[in-house]
Formats: sequence, C-alpha cells, structure tokens
Amino acid sequence: MLRAPLLVGLILLLAPTSALAACKEAVGVDSLWRQMDAADTALKQLDAGKLGEIADGFDGLIECLGDPVSPEVAARLHRQQGLFAMAKNERTRAEAAFAAARSIQSYYEFPENLVPADNPIREAYYALSVDDTARNPIPPVKDGTIRLDGEIVTDRAASLPTLFQRIDLTGKVVSTAYLWPADPLPPYPQPKPSDRAGVAAEEDSPKKSSGGGSGSTLGSLVTGTSGALIGVGLALVAAGWLDSIAEICDDSPGSGFGVTQQGYCNGAVRSRVGIGYAFTLAGAAGLTSSMVLNISQENAFIGLRRQF
Repeated sequence: MLRAPLLVGLILLLAPTSALAACKEAVGVDSLWRQMDAADTALKQLDAGKLGEIADGFDGLIECLGDPVSPEVAARLHRQQGLFAMAKNERTRAEAAFAAARSIQSYYEFPENLVPADNPIREAYYALSVDDTARNPIPPVKDGTIRLDGEIVTDRAASLPTLFQRIDLTGKVVSTAYLWPADPLPPYPQPKPSDRAGVAAEEDSPKKSSGGGSGSTLGSLVTGTSGALIGVGLALVAAGWLDSIAEICDDSPGSGFGVTQQGYCNGAVRSRVGIGYAFTLAGAAGLTSSMVLNISQENAFIGLRRQF
C-alpha cells in the first residue's frame, strides 16, 4: 500500500525541475520576448493548453538567459508571470507580480484586445499599492554586480517578486532567476569582511598627492612667491652694486653732476640695494615657512594613516 506514494515521491524528487535544469546554451532576450508574444497570442485565442505549456517552461527559459535584462523587459516579464498566475488561479502571486511590473512602468495598461475591460485580470493588476514598499538590504557580490529588474541595486523590495541577475566584471551574465517574495537570493561569492574594511579605510583615508589638497596648494604658493621675491631682491642688489661700481653718480669736475643731483643719485643706489636685501630676506623667510608647512602636513598625514 505504501509503494505507490513512495514511488511517486521518488520520481518527483529525482525529476529535474525548470529551476535546477542545466542550460544547454544561453538564451537571448529576443527568445524570451518571442515566448511572451506567443503567450499573449494564446491568451487572445483562449488557448489554455498552449498557455500552460509556455508557462511550464518559462522559469527554465529565464534561468538560461545569457543577456543582461533591461527594466522594460523586466516589467513585461512581471506582467507575464502575473498572467500565468491568474491562469493557475494563484491570485496572490498574480497581484504581487503585477505590482512589481507597475513599480517599473507605472504608465502601462493592458490593451483591451489582450485583457477586456471587465476581465478580473485588470482588478488584480491594480490590487496592490507600490508606494512605501519596504526594502531589505542585499549583500555585495565579489568581482561583479547584482542587478534586480535590470538595475544595479543594494536592496530588494520585501513584498514584490524580482528578476535577479549576477553579472561578472566583464559584463557576462553568471546567473539569472525569477524570485518571488519568499524566495531567498541565489548563493554567490561575497567579499571577505577584511576586504570590505580595507576598501572602506582606503575610501575614507586622506589622499596624498603632489598637486591636490589645500595644504599642498598653499605650500606650492608660498614656495613660488618666495622664489620670486628672492629673484627680484638679488636683481635689485646686483643692479645697485653695478651702478656703484660703474660710478654713474660721478661727482668729479666736469661730470655734469651738481651737488643736488649727486645726492639724489647716491640715495637711489642705496635704496635699490636696500630694497633688494629686503626682498631677498622676505623670500628666504617664505621658503622657511614653506618647509615648515610641508613638514607639518607630512606629519599629520602619517598620524592619520596610523589610525587606519
């Protein structure tokens, strides 16, 4: 008496399901789109057998997708899942799938040649609100991205189904799955906590660069200004001494210089030399300040790095 139930249970356990079936080859989005077109045709013709056949293989088709899915494709996929659920009398799932579609394309309405105005499908389509939907965080993936409904996200709607896709660093689809609200995320490699801490510390730590930051900019400005002051000062000193050596303020008889002119000339030479010394000293002081500023900045940077 127990053999028949045990045999049935064994067959169900060993039989491959669409969720676990291995893909012989990757399926493109165009193939998925054609299947949804065929499902729409079956619905218009009220061909329940054909619609059920497409529905039975639909999840397996999704899992073999080799293309990243856009939000527009994800929205239609949700509507299709809602139609399949209505055909199976699974109203709760249908309403959730329809709400997921509306959360992506709120403006969409079923055409009347597909869903007549008085069809219960229309009532189910607007049954759930998509406002203020609670969301749960999802763990990051190592070496790639997680896309839900065609978007790179860090959380998941708690009460709505979603199309899950894992994409590697080259843009290739690693896995795809249609997840109902109660379905867990498929397993995928996650970065180690130490890796995440290292990335966070690197992002938060001050960046040291030769041309960036207010400290380095100020130091460069002081250094440049000081160099200019020294250059001008030395030029003035040199010019004053050259004038003195050349004896341009000659007071000998016949030189044409009177006493008054001679006083002005000597004063100008002395002033030029004095100003030159002042510029040179100011430039030297500026260079000293620049060196102190750079040393202080370097010590502060080392202190911050030790904290991380």
